[in-house]
Amino acid sequence: MNEQPARGTASKGLIAKFLTLAAPYWRSEDRWMAWALLLAITVLNIAMVYCNVLLNQWNGDFFNALQQHDWERFLQLLQVFAALAFGFIGCAVLMSYLTAMLNLRWRRWLTDFYLGQWLEGRAYCLLELKAYGTDNPDQRIAEDLKALTATSLNLGFELIRNLATLACFVGLLWQLSGPLSLARIGWNVSLPGYLVWVALAYALLGSGLMHALGRRLSRLNMEGERREADFRYASVRLREHAQAVALSGGEDVERSALNRRFQAICANWRLLIGAEWRLNGARAGYAQLAVIFPMLVCAPGYFVGKFALGGLMQAISAFAQVQGALSWMVNAYEILASWKANIERLSSFQRAAQQARQELAHSQISRHPGDEIRLSALDVSLPDGQVLLKGINLQASAGERIALKGASGSGKSTLLKTLAGIWPWGKGRITLPVNKVMFLPQRPYLPIGTLREAISYPAASDAFSTVQQTFVLSQCRLAHLTPQLDENCNWSTRLSAGEQQRLALARALLHRPQWLLLDEATSALDLPDQQHCYALLRTELPHCTIISVSHQPEVDACHDRVWQIGDYSLGPSIDAAILSRGGG
Repeated sequence: MNEQPARGTASKGLIAKFLTLAAPYWRSEDRWMAWALLLAITVLNIAMVYCNVLLNQWNGDFFNALQQHDWERFLQLLQVFAALAFGFIGCAVLMSYLTAMLNLRWRRWLTDFYLGQWLEGRAYCLLELKAYGTDNPDQRIAEDLKALTATSLNLGFELIRNLATLACFVGLLWQLSGPLSLARIGWNVSLPGYLVWVALAYALLGSGLMHALGRRLSRLNMEGERREADFRYASVRLREHAQAVALSGGEDVERSALNRRFQAICANWRLLIGAEWRLNGARAGYAQLAVIFPMLVCAPGYFVGKFALGGLMQAISAFAQVQGALSWMVNAYEILASWKANIERLSSFQRAAQQARQELAHSQISRHPGDEIRLSALDVSLPDGQVLLKGINLQASAGERIALKGASGSGKSTLLKTLAGIWPWGKGRITLPVNKVMFLPQRPYLPIGTLREAISYPAASDAFSTVQQTFVLSQCRLAHLTPQLDENCNWSTRLSAGEQQRLALARALLHRPQWLLLDEATSALDLPDQQHCYALLRTELPHCTIISVSHQPEVDACHDRVWQIGDYSLGPSIDAAILSRGGG
């Protein structure tokens, strides 16, 4: 996937940020269909504006026919109106359909693109380990992309339609209004096309008022989306850990925590309601005045005989069209504020994802392929730069079983994450095999789906036969799950912690890696089950090198060597942090 640059987007203007977000699609493999749909919708918009021009002319003829009591002309104009109305409706319906299709194609492509931005280079993992100035990436992809495409298309086509309206009606209104003499107020001049200038002044006044009253909306919308996402994430976590909360009797604590998050939503909501109340009040007054305002400014010409009734209605209609087009910002201000918030959130997400990928790609820990694991002058740090492990020089040969020991918080799991390539902070050299390493964490990941998919992950569900899957389940003392292989379920909540760890072990037996990193991957099992699992690994994967983190001394006997992480209670300045000794 071609990565689009996001560097410096924090300092870009809103339009520049939008173009950075939107441009990849319009240059993608789907660009020909996208541009064709865009052109077709634009033509339909212009056709609708042309229908309005014809309706404006019809308006003048119709009221003139009424004034002249011309019955035959009246009937003819009704037929013309029917044709124009059906043409306008047809254009509107087709435009709505094509816009929906373009919206769907654009959102589908952007979703795939931003999923790549999130997952590529393991950016999704680093975004959880370090603050990059972004939050809730799942919401950015699910909600903000949806809003961005729909709102951008609606705003864009409304802008095109309003510009076309201006182009068509400004000249007509200029011609209809004629010059306005200012001699009555002491100026011996006349103002040509005075209705155009009045419409422009009215729209500028309304736009300035909307901006003054609604400039906080964008920030409040962005903050509201963040707080909504935090509340939803906390609710999902409660659902995922429902059994643990129930067993702990933590309902009151969870309810209090959820209420605090919701109160934060309400506090922002109250500010948003106040801002929208003022904005809606001003907009309602502006809209009501716009009903009578064209009549007020055109009526003097009618009473002095400058306009016939039809000419008056035509001038009023043209004035309303011009004033409405110039008032686009007034009518769309709330939508523009929400659109701006979407752009800011997606820009920060894109920037954070790229920073995470760059940090992982430009880590000072150099990684090299080889036939063994070798750590040379390796320092492991925390994301803030504090050194956790210093000066590590170790080697693990093929087929060895090594136990990684040390006090809690000494850096055992972090060292395994460094080996697995998801911890970029530090410096030194790591040599290890490529694409032959498998990592089993303390809490294995089980995708929502069938048990067959969970045991085969990350391979496809049909990568292994039913016989193979049934056999490894039986080996890991999970034979009772065999009838449920095709059952669709959230297995992370269905299975106990011990069953989940044994299922992860069965997964390793299916994939048969040459190097296996276990981060307390049997901690939920009792000692006999742990010993059974390690014996099974030795029997079924005799040539696999295993590095295990465990706090139980009895597990040491299942390994050939022990790497001991020293006591770091005095700080990270102690060198030679890891020692090795012979094991049973």
